Amino acid sequence: TTGSGDFLAADNVTATYIRAARESVAGGPYHITATLNAATGVLANYIITNHGANFTINARLATWTTNNNSKTYGDNDPDPLTTGGGDFVAADNVTATYSRAPGETVAGSPNHITATLNAAAGVLANYIITNTGASFTINARPATFTTSPNSKTYGDSDPDPLTTGSGDFLAADNVTASYSRATGESVAGSSYHITATLSAAAGVLANYIITNAGADFTINPRPAAWTTNANSKTYGETDLNPLTTGSGDFLAADNVTATYSRAAGETVVGGPYHITTTLNAAAGVLANYIITNAGASFTINVRPATWTTNPNSKTYGDNDPVPLTTGGTVAPGSGTGFLVADGVTATYSRAAGETVLGSPYHISATLAPAGVLSNYSVTNAGANFTISKAHLTITANDKTKVFDNTPYSPFTATLSGFVTGESDSLLRTAGTLSGAAAFTGDAITAVLPGTYTITPTIGSLTATNYDFPSMPQGYFVNGKLSITYGNCSAGTPSGVILQPINADGSSVFPKSGRTVPVKFTVCDAFGNPISNPNAVFAGTGGQLTMLSAVRGQLQTVDESAYNDIPDVAFRYTGGQWMFNMATSNLASGNTYTFRVNLAYAPASVVFKITIK
Repeated sequence: TTGSGDFLAADNVTATYIRAARESVAGGPYHITATLNAATGVLANYIITNHGANFTINARLATWTTNNNSKTYGDNDPDPLTTGGGDFVAADNVTATYSRAPGETVAGSPNHITATLNAAAGVLANYIITNTGASFTINARPATFTTSPNSKTYGDSDPDPLTTGSGDFLAADNVTASYSRATGESVAGSSYHITATLSAAAGVLANYIITNAGADFTINPRPAAWTTNANSKTYGETDLNPLTTGSGDFLAADNVTATYSRAAGETVVGGPYHITTTLNAAAGVLANYIITNAGASFTINVRPATWTTNPNSKTYGDNDPVPLTTGGTVAPGSGTGFLVADGVTATYSRAAGETVLGSPYHISATLAPAGVLSNYSVTNAGANFTISKAHLTITANDKTKVFDNTPYSPFTATLSGFVTGESDSLLRTAGTLSGAAAFTGDAITAVLPGTYTITPTIGSLTATNYDFPSMPQGYFVNGKLSITYGNCSAGTPSGVILQPINADGSSVFPKSGRTVPVKFTVCDAFGNPISNPNAVFAGTGGQLTMLSAVRGQLQTVDESAYNDIPDVAFRYTGGQWMFNMATSNLASGNTYTFRVNLAYAPASVVFKITIK
């Protein structure tokens, strides 16, 4: 500071000043002490009043300038929020911290920045501070929404969603997109523009500077293979109509169809023949496809044909048939067989041989003409030519004997049917025929009178080239054994009615209730009467059967007979067979005919009587 006093000028009194230490406005005023200085002893010449003075520290004008700042929407606030400076004494080390009004949208900015100053205690009281803060601006965020181009194959449904996309938006903003495209469904009309429409909560999209160019939606040609089915026919058949079938993976709505043709040719060796497929659809439709259409093969298959050689045969000793056999194709309508136009024929030959044991002999069929046979798969197995045994007939020789109560033996047979030049005796000598016939049937044990069958069988007969077929072919011919009654003594025939009944039917008996003795005799080989009822009577045994009852004169025999005495049988007595016939049941004036059945010829005893 400065000061002055009312000292003599010549004393040149001066002063030096000091003040109380400290540098704050709040601490002042501070006392100023003046220390006087002069030549030695000068100041003693004065009575000095020296009160000193006040030293005041005034508040300093200071402005803190806060810098405006900003960020892009969605970024973090800068740290520090901003910068600033003020015209404070450097030694006071005045600093600032910053905060801003809340808000995170472009539309809500700018947001005020407040600078809060910081210094040692009491320092800021030394200043008159201007601190207006600043603005914090949130700038719109550049954001590109990239819509992915997409495509589909012609005919497919549009993808759902139509495409995908992404943008450099804040995840928290949950910006989404929906997509639509320009209409159109053909390859030629594509690509079609995809529009992305963005969506978010209200006001969110205003925080962005958006680039959204959309994308292209392409319809790609649809790979489509038309598969033509290989086909075939059997040689000789008409081409199929349609020639073949096929299918393709085209859209049904496009109604793609095909027509077929094939390379010409009608032989097995010339095939396969290429099938060409021509596709048809409405104008422009096929341009929507990448088409694979390779066609196919049409094969002419060999025609199964069977030459059926008929087996044939002959009987041993016969000449071979001319022709040797017959044969032919399976009927053409059955799908196999030779074509009539090809004129396939056969000639036949057989392996040599003329014996039954050597057969069958193979029959070979040689087909012609050779040029057409490559069109066939020929089954030609040939056939068998069999030499059958010639049939020998075995005929049992008929035999007759008079009853003598013994069986008949032996029986004989005759062989016939030999091939010319051969005979029974010749073949037996050559060793190709041996053995003998045997006999079966009721003739073997027959001892009673009657007619019996002699049945020949093959027995031990064997022959190389002959056989002995059984019935009913007729190569075994039965014989007959007849066992007859003999004549009685004095040459009287067996089975004749005896007295008292007249053999001529003239017997008349009174109706008196008496019985009439009925008598007859049958005799054996030695003329002796036969007493064995089994040898005499047939059927139910010795019974009378009334054949007729005629009034007055004799009439034709009435065969509708009835049994008059069903319970009375003949008895053997005195070398004769007899019974007493009752007459009480017979009417007067009638002639009656009766019969007794015998076992053998004469088959019965027939007699007549008249009741008076």
